[in-house]
Amino acid sequence: MKKTVALLLGLFVFLSAFTSCGVLGTMSGADGYNLKKINPKVIKANNEFAFDLFKTLNDEDSDQSIFISPLSISTALSMTYNGAETTTKQVMSRVLGFNDTDREAVNQSYYNLLNYLQQMDKTVELNIANSIWIREGQEIKEEFLENNKNNFNARID
Repeated sequence: MKKTVALLLGLFVFLSAFTSCGVLGTMSGADGYNLKKINPKVIKANNEFAFDLFKTLNDEDSDQSIFISPLSISTALSMTYNGAETTTKQVMSRVLGFNDTDREAVNQSYYNLLNYLQQMDKTVELNIANSIWIREGQEIKEEFLENNKNNFNARID
């Protein structure tokens, strides 16, 4: 019972954020977001990803109480998606539901969505902690780092 309530609450919060984007799609903010630039395909993909994730967790851990944030998980995977190529990119695109959406549209959608969520309710402080950890000596493409820093507000360590 606890797990069902936690899953439903998490799903409600997740879906509320994304459906409000459709309702407020003409809104732009001084804080650097434009809801018109959130691609509806990305919203749909994130909703489907959340449902798939909840279903999998429910099937695997039906006797556990679990609370997750599908938005946090999809954001972290989308950050990683920025560095994927060839087969890895194809698989991640399929899992995340980005098959018909180019990377730039995904990045732009997350940029605007995350900025919007940061200021959506002035009485709520939302902190999303995104960072990229690099193994010392590992060569990383600058474009990957810049995309994540600029679009996901990721800290690079």
